[in-house]
Amino acid sequence: NVSSRKKRILLVEDNRLTAGVLSDLLDENGYDTEIVNTREETLQKINSGLLPDLILMDIELAGEMNGIETAGRISKTRDIPIVFLTAQTTDEIVDKIKKVNAYGFVLKNMDKAALLSTVEMALKLNQAMSHAGMFERIFESSLNEFYIFHLKSLKFIAVNYVARKNLGYSAEELSNMSPIDINDELNPKSFQKLLNTLLDRKHEQIVFNTVHRRKDGTVYPVEISLQLHDYDGEELCVALGVDLSERKKLEEEKIYKEEQ
Repeated sequence: NVSSRKKRILLVEDNRLTAGVLSDLLDENGYDTEIVNTREETLQKINSGLLPDLILMDIELAGEMNGIETAGRISKTRDIPIVFLTAQTTDEIVDKIKKVNAYGFVLKNMDKAALLSTVEMALKLNQAMSHAGMFERIFESSLNEFYIFHLKSLKFIAVNYVARKNLGYSAEELSNMSPIDINDELNPKSFQKLLNTLLDRKHEQIVFNTVHRRKDGTVYPVEISLQLHDYDGEELCVALGVDLSERKKLEEEKIYKEEQ
C-alpha cells in the first residue's frame, strides 16, 4: 500500500556525524532513510530504479558546491522533491537553489522541528503538484471536449486538446472567446437563462443538444453538459461536450436503409 508505507528519503551527506544525526532523527519520525556520501553514488541510486520520495542533499560535497549541480541533473529526468542542506545562506547559494527548482533548504544548525517541518511540506507540495499534473493530463487527453469558463465574463479559462482540434482554434485564440462565439444557437440572453437555472440551484447539471461552429464556418452537432464549480471563492462553469457527428451519421444511415 503506497499510502501507508514509510516515505523513503535519500540523505546525501559526506559528513558521517551529520549524516548519522539526521538519519536517526528522520528514522525516529517515521521515515525510511538511506545515506549516500558522493555525487556519483547519488546518481547511481537514482538510475537504479527504486526512487526515493525525497532527497535531502548537502550543497557542499567533498568541499565543492556540486550538490546543486547534482540536483540539476536529477531534476531534468526525475520528479523528485529535493531539499538542500547548507551551512550558510549567501545570495549566490540562494540564486543557485532557485535555478534548479528545489523545494527549499534547511540550515545544518536548524532545530529538529524546523527540519522535519520542511521535509513534510516538501513531500506534501510534491504530492499536490503530482495530482495537479495528473488531472491536467486527464483533462488534456480526454476524448470528449472540455471547456472551463468564468460565469461573469463567460471567457474561456481552459479548453482541452480535442475541443481545440474540433474547432480549429488555438488555445490563445480561445482565451479571448466565450461559448457564445462558437455557437450559432446561443445568444447572451438565452445562454444567461441557461446559467441562471444552475445559479438558482434548481438543477446541479444541465444537458442539451446544440451545434458548434468551427473556425472555418462549418458546424457539427454536440451534446453539452453544464455544471457549476466553486474554485478559490469564484464560481466557474465546466462544459463537457460530446461530438455527435458519428452518432448522427449512423442514425442517418439507419433511416436511409429503412427507407430503401
